[in-house]
Amino acid sequence: MDEKQFFNNLPAFQDLPSAEESALLDALRIFDFAVGYTFYTPGTPTQEMFLLLDGGVQVVRDDDNAHPIESSELRAGEVFGLLGLVANLPATCTARAVTPVKVAQITQTAYESLAGVAPTVALRLQRMIAVQLSVIRSTQRANDRGPAIPRYVPLQMVTPRKCGHRHHGPRSAAQFGTGSLVISVCMKG
Repeated sequence: MDEKQFFNNLPAFQDLPSAEESALLDALRIFDFAVGYTFYTPGTPTQEMFLLLDGGVQVVRDDDNAHPIESSELRAGEVFGLLGLVANLPATCTARAVTPVKVAQITQTAYESLAGVAPTVALRLQRMIAVQLSVIRSTQRANDRGPAIPRYVPLQMVTPRKCGHRHHGPRSAAQFGTGSLVISVCMKG
């Protein structure tokens, strides 16, 4: 499956105007990495996000004593490093390839450029960032009130669904989440 077909199967990137779809595909950089490749570690500044096209990536968050307290294994179609598109936010976990992987990367610079030539794409990415920040904020609040809950929640597009707006089609929303936490986001703007 080529990248264009792959992206057309993801709710966040469906039904884009042709020019914006082309701009998105031009902004992406496709990379292959071997088992063990480390994308980022806690505290390191990140300036890109990744969409896993093939393979598996393990995301691990450690406590203050470097003991793992949470681990997630991501598969094709999942986004990681999303907050790398937000300036000056360091990584809060380690992301490492557990199989050979193929990823699509968008850098901060490419993301900022997309706002001018592909506003729909930029808006959809902003919504995904907002969801991730909301999840982190909710988790941090829960940590303040009770037992430790992992701060990193892998964002995955669970299922497309109808968003409820009359002008949108049946696959116009995406649900993001993990486990019992699922957030629906209208992807049509």
